[in-house]
This record gives sequence, C-alpha cells and structure tokens, in this order.
Amino acid sequence: MTSASTPVARLVLVAGAVLVALGEVPRLVEPDRIAWTVPLDAFFHSSAVGGTLVLTGLAFVATTALLTARGAGRTAPLFTLVSILAPLWILQVVVLGAVMVARTLDTLAPPSNLTGGVWSSVLTFRWNFWITDNMLAIPAELLGLALLSIAAQLLVLVAAAVVVLPSRWNRVVLGWAAVLAAVVVVALRVRVVGAQDPYVLLLDTFARSDAFFLGVAVACAVGSGRRVGPSASNAALVVIVGAVLASGFVSTEQQLVLQLPVTALLASFALLDPGVDVGDWILEHAMRSRGVELLAPMWAPVLVCTTPAAVIIGRRTEMHWVLRVIVLLIVLAIVVRVARSVAGRVRLPQGPIGLTSLADTWRRVVAEADAEVRDGRRARPSRSGDDEIGGRGAG
Repeated sequence: MTSASTPVARLVLVAGAVLVALGEVPRLVEPDRIAWTVPLDAFFHSSAVGGTLVLTGLAFVATTALLTARGAGRTAPLFTLVSILAPLWILQVVVLGAVMVARTLDTLAPPSNLTGGVWSSVLTFRWNFWITDNMLAIPAELLGLALLSIAAQLLVLVAAAVVVLPSRWNRVVLGWAAVLAAVVVVALRVRVVGAQDPYVLLLDTFARSDAFFLGVAVACAVGSGRRVGPSASNAALVVIVGAVLASGFVSTEQQLVLQLPVTALLASFALLDPGVDVGDWILEHAMRSRGVELLAPMWAPVLVCTTPAAVIIGRRTEMHWVLRVIVLLIVLAIVVRVARSVAGRVRLPQGPIGLTSLADTWRRVVAEADAEVRDGRRARPSRSGDDEIGGRGAG
C-alpha cells in the first residue's frame, strides 16, 4: 500500500508508527527511570501525536490510490479499498489469536475477557466504540487496535465519496470538503474538550478525523498539481519534531486543542512535497534510508503488535527493565521480518474483478471441462465392441 507513495509520506507513516511504539515503553520501564531523560522523555508520551501522523500519512496514500483507481471506473476504488482493508483485517485476526494463546499460557495474565463482543467489534472495525462503552473490561493487549478501527472507518467514508462523485469533480469537491470537515472537527473538539473525558475524545472517530481529512485534502491538491519545495517540507518536518518534544509540557486538553491540530497541519504541508527533487533537507538521509524503506510498508504490524507485546513482556517484573526492552525490540524485529516475508508472497489481482469477468471465467472453465470429457469419451473404445471382438476371436 505504501510502495507507490512519496518519500515524505513514507517518512510520516514510519515516524507515526515509531512514536506509537515508543509510547508503550512506559509499560516496561518505571516512570522514574524515564523522567531523567527530560526533554527526550516526551518521545515516550507521544502516542497521540504518532497516531495523528499515521492518520495523515495513511489518508494521503490511500486517497491517492483511490483517486487513481477512479480513473479506471466507478467500481475500481472499491477494489482498492478492499485491497487496503483486507490485510488489516487479517492482521487483527492474527493479533486476536496470539493474545488468546498468550493469555491461556501466561499464568500472570488476568482472566480472559476476549468475549464474542470483543471479537465482533474488532473484526468489524468498531473496536474504538467498544472501548468507550466498556472502560472496565478492556483487554490491555488490544488497545493498539483502536487507531486501526478509526482509520478503517474513515477510509470507507472517503472511498464512498470517491465512488459517488463524478470523476472530473472528485479532486476539487473532495479536497475542499475535506478542508471544511477538518476545520469543523477542530472547532467542535475545542468546544467540548472541557465537558468530555479527553480519553474518550482520543478514541472517537469524529474527534480524531481532522488529521485524516487534511491528508485527504493534500492528496487532492497534489493530484491537481499543487506542491511545495523540499525546503518548505523540511522546515515542516523539523517543526514536527518540536511538536513531539512539547508532549512533555502540555496537558491532555492542550494536546487536543493545539498540539494535535498543529501536528496534522504541519504533516499535511510536508506531504505537499512529492520528494522527487533533491534539496537542502536536514532529514534527507532519514527520508531515503533503508530503515524507512523497510518499515514504511510494515507500519500496521508495528502499530498493532507493539501494545500486546509490551503488555505481555511488562508482566515479567522479575526481568530487568533493560532486558524487557531488548526482548520487545527482538519481538518487533521478528514481526517486521515475518510480515515482510508474508507480504512478499501474496499477489493481489491488478484490477477489480467484476461479475461479468467472473461469469466469463466460469463459462470458460465449464466449456473446457466439457470438451475434455467429450474427448475422453471419443478416445475410449466401447465395452460392447470389445466383447464382440473377443467373442468372434473365441469362436
């Protein structure tokens, strides 16, 4: 899904996934051991910022793919949507199964509460809503799946808009509608932040959608030929580093009102750079590094596997915290390696499969099978003829 994206989009996705992963480190290390790293300890408290970067980068990549597919026909974006959501759905099944096995074997794990409601909400991408309604029965290992549910819901919304809108208008109408939606989301979030639980707002699809809508708007703008130079995108990415460092000094309310919208806006501005021109990038080596190239297609496994791994490893309090961190890194390296190996062996069709093509394929298969049967009957001598010849010979 990220293979056709720009270098900036890959860097944004990787940065977001890494920040979400770093946000799980406090499960392994005592708070007082992290506090001495001020202000670098902000990287261990920037999960929400990382989620914002993931939503922005994913929206940009997915919308670009959907708009490109729309040029091939009205149903083509639906195939693109399925090709994006299917791997995410399979990944969730794997995580659920692994968590069930771990809870069965781990004597330190709490009683299993992976009920049918948990399975159905996760596999229908409604997990964030289930969490808000069942705060006292949340399996800690599955908290990382909430962002995936938010992203999937917003992807379906954008895909539907791309399918419905006329092809010649979709970039303009969708782009301006996305900008308006982002502004409305931020305004309403500012209005209710004092009256609603900030944690619930971080799990609400609408309240987190401003970053996604800005990514959609940028994808429409880039598709229409608008762009910025490498110097401008580099400046935006550097300021994002400052926004991350601010995580150690802002409250949750300030994060929702100011930090997350500013991060989404900066990431969107950086994504206006297609990354084809070599410029005075401070982060150019990181952007084109082997690590970013390796992790960009694997952002989802890193995103959803870090939390269960950190929760399970964090229960082993008899282990030194350094060893717990090392084990987590080893587990994530294995996850990335296995995910890349599996993804390299999966070959999705290059275009949508319509009912007409399925019917033609079925008719062709039936005709070929019928021809083989007929040819076999012609080549096989009849039983009565053999008996007759045998009888004459005997006489």
